[in-house]
Order: sequence, then structure tokens, then C-alpha cells
Amino acid sequence: MKNIVFLTIFVLVCWGSSISSVPTIPVRTSMDSDLVADSLFEQANECVRIGERCRIEGKQDSAVLFLSQAVELGKHHVHYQDSIRNVEHEVSTMLEHSIVLHRTIYSAATICLLLVSGVWITCHSIRRHKKGELSPSIDYDCFRKELLANDIYKDIRACVLQIGCIENANEKAVVEKHVKTLVYSLQEELLPTYRLHLKDKYPKLSDDDLYFCILRLLGLSAIEIGCCIGRTRDAVYKKEKPLLKKMGVDETVDLLELLLNV
Repeated sequence: MKNIVFLTIFVLVCWGSSISSVPTIPVRTSMDSDLVADSLFEQANECVRIGERCRIEGKQDSAVLFLSQAVELGKHHVHYQDSIRNVEHEVSTMLEHSIVLHRTIYSAATICLLLVSGVWITCHSIRRHKKGELSPSIDYDCFRKELLANDIYKDIRACVLQIGCIENANEKAVVEKHVKTLVYSLQEELLPTYRLHLKDKYPKLSDDDLYFCILRLLGLSAIEIGCCIGRTRDAVYKKEKPLLKKMGVDETVDLLELLLNV
């Protein structure tokens, strides 16, 4: 998710920088244009000076000729200046339209990227919630009250007592399988996302490990858990330390406390 957010910000910053770098006021179309205009203006002034000198010297025909050339050069200068202004206006208009277009596209792209990011983050949060990644710690006192009042929990306790009285291995296996079904049904009813979250947080846990954790969370005693998984009480006690090691936590940690704060 962080990579998506950073990528979005990077794209927006780069794009915004490229747009802001476009000049809002265009420079002169060319330095050559200024030189040509200045040259025409100087030629016109020179013709005026020569014409005025010819008039003083009494050379009327030459004076008229140079003054006429000055007028023509002046017209060319004015026309050329008008042409330059028209070109600059057209370029300025084109740039303004281009900037408006780019800013519109930038705004639309920004909104789209933000919407996509928002939708992605929302979907990711929902997916995490379904997996149980956002499930809070369990209030064990309230959880115990719900357990004791639950009919499935009562059936589990009754079946556990029944397993202890069964000697036939096949019959015992059938009841153990039924108990496992009841345990998972109870867990799905009271903590619908818990098992998925536990597996997601501790991926090394096997299905048998997850089942053991659920039994431990239900508050069954070591003897009762042993009946459910076909192990002795001592074997149940010994299973906790390897399980904690597989979960990557210190072996001195209380397993039930850990399971309540997954």
C-alpha cells in the first residue's frame, strides 16, 4: 500500500512540476525579429537625416527621394512591428490554451488517482478485516460468559466427557471428529475471523496447531484437550512450548494470554 501511495505522490509531483515550468508569458518570438525592426527604424532615420541635409543644401530632388524612402521604411517598420505583435499574441494564446488544457488534464488525473487510491485502500482494509487483521483483543471475561451460555459449548463439554468413557477406538474417533466440528462451529459463531487471523499472523501453524489453539482459547482443561486430540494430559502440557517456538515467541509466554491478544 505504501508503494502505491508513494508512486501516486511521485507521479503527481512530477506532472505538476512539468506544468508549472511552462511559461505563462511568452518571450519575444526571436532576437532576429528585434534586429530587423531596429534596422528598419535606423534606415528610416538615416534617410530622414540625409533628406534634411539635401534640403538644406538645395538639392530638392534628392531630398524628396530620401524622405520618400524614409516614409516607406517607416511604413515597413510599423507593419513589421504589427506582425511581430500578432505572432506573439497568437503564440501567447496557444500557450495559455495549452496550459489550461494541461491543468485540466492534471486535475482530472489527480482526482482519478486519488479515487483509485481511496478505493484500493478501502478494499484492502475490507480484505484485511475479513481476514481478521483488524480484530481487537478478546475480553476474556465477556468471552467466558458467552461460552457458558452457548448451547454448542455445552454440547462440546458433554461430548468430551463421553470420549473419556469410550473404549472402542473407532467410536472414539467418530466422537472426536464430531467435537472438532462443534468447536469450529462455536468459533465461527463467536469469533468469525479468529482462525484466519491466527493463521495469517502465524503462518507456520498447521491445522492441528490451530485446532489446539482454539481448544485452549475455549478454556478447556489439559485433560479435556487431550480427549479432543487423542493425547494424554502430559502430552498437552508439553505441546505448548514447541507451539510457542513455532509461533516465534518466547517459551515463557502464557499461550492463552497470547491467543487473547492476537
